[in-house]
Amino acid sequence: PIESTQPTVAPIAPQPSENAPAASTEQDLGIYNATIAIPANYTQQENAYSYIDKENSRLIALMDYTWRLDVPIYSLKDIENHHKEITDAIMQKMDLGGSYSIITAGADTINGVDAYQIYSTVKENDETVDFLIEAIDGKNDFGCYILIGCYPSGDSNAQEEVYGAISTFTSKG
Repeated sequence: PIESTQPTVAPIAPQPSENAPAASTEQDLGIYNATIAIPANYTQQENAYSYIDKENSRLIALMDYTWRLDVPIYSLKDIENHHKEITDAIMQKMDLGGSYSIITAGADTINGVDAYQIYSTVKENDETVDFLIEAIDGKNDFGCYILIGCYPSGDSNAQEEVYGAISTFTSKG
């Protein structure tokens, strides 16, 4: 079972880099009509918009464009009001069976578009990782893009790289 705690500090987003990550490649996200710049050392997973740097244990992924994750999602306000339930749903969907703690949750901006960030740590099998969820406004009357990032807890270079890549996400409509 997944255990969680409520945020204990005010939301503070990792700071994005000024530009896309060094030596990155713009990836077309197909049916999502969007792009993201992914560092060159990441490998795209088959049949998914997930990118992994195995050597440094880092993940960047477009999870989905969704209007339901255990609760209806019509806007970022729904993400804000139900961020704990949404985090639970994502952790279960990712098959993370350990415990997690939400560190911060709050408004963000991704490439000039309103977003809502949930930043947590996940402990599983004596390992702790930082887990970033970005819900980005879909500019429709319903739904959000859900992007995730994961890296070893406390690795500030990984945090900058993952958040920097997520910050390049661009929806084309």
